[in-house]
Amino acid sequence: MKTEKGLTLLSLVTYVIAMLIAIGIVSSLIKYFYRNVDEIVVDNNTPEQYTRLVTYLTEDVNSGSITNCKVSENGKGVNLYMPNGVIHQYAYDEANQKLYYVAIDGEGNEQTEIELCDNIESCDFNFAESKLRTKVSINSTIYNNAFYLNFE
Repeated sequence: MKTEKGLTLLSLVTYVIAMLIAIGIVSSLIKYFYRNVDEIVVDNNTPEQYTRLVTYLTEDVNSGSITNCKVSENGKGVNLYMPNGVIHQYAYDEANQKLYYVAIDGEGNEQTEIELCDNIESCDFNFAESKLRTKVSINSTIYNNAFYLNFE
């Protein structure tokens, strides 16, 4: 019997099927890794958002010009009263899961509205004994903080 050298049709079909299987496995692995990279990027945004919130609150507290502090009845917002009727309001919108900073001038006109945080699962403000306590949960990460307020 004579031996056939070279590439036969059967071996060609076998190689093509093997390559398709290998390409399918590699593409599914790549798709899995890219999906996980997107989830990591969302989680890395959490400390940045909380830092923005703390920066605004710290700036208001350290200004030394707070005359009064009132927390909303449901604990989802806080108003910091400044001289000349200016109000700095931190409000949690439960429907959109966002926390906003709103500056209101002495005449009741809204000057600034800034979205500080999003993807908030819960937010709680509490004020007692000259301490403003905040508890914010962003992307399943819980942050607690206390600010000491000295009124003039």
